[in-house]
Amino acid sequence: MSFDRFLADLKQQAVAAGVSQHTIAEASPYLVYDQGIVNRDRGQRVFGQVFTQFAGRMAAVYRMQQGQAKIKTHAAAFARAEKEYGVPPAVISAFWGLESDFGGRLPMTAGARRCLRTKPSPR
Repeated sequence: MSFDRFLADLKQQAVAAGVSQHTIAEASPYLVYDQGIVNRDRGQRVFGQVFTQFAGRMAAVYRMQQGQAKIKTHAAAFARAEKEYGVPPAVISAFWGLESDFGGRLPMTAGARRCLRTKPSPR
């Protein structure tokens, strides 16, 4: 799917969910495909590792303990996310830990914000 098609679908979903046309128009200039972000994503060495290498390096004990603690601390938010999106707290916590070390890699750079707005085409 092209980014333009993805964006059109996203806007339709937003309207169906009750997002105003004004809000969509205000956000639209920031919803851009950034090939540099896609290139960096595809160039990550971590994707060349077998799972055991990746897990041994990234799924450290401290990160799992911190994830369990975050689930307890933010139990209500995790419960809402699971109810609304069907994603278990452990999965959300795992991504949170891997992608930002639970906020330890903040503040978020402009490039990271663009990354969150860029849905790359399938590999």
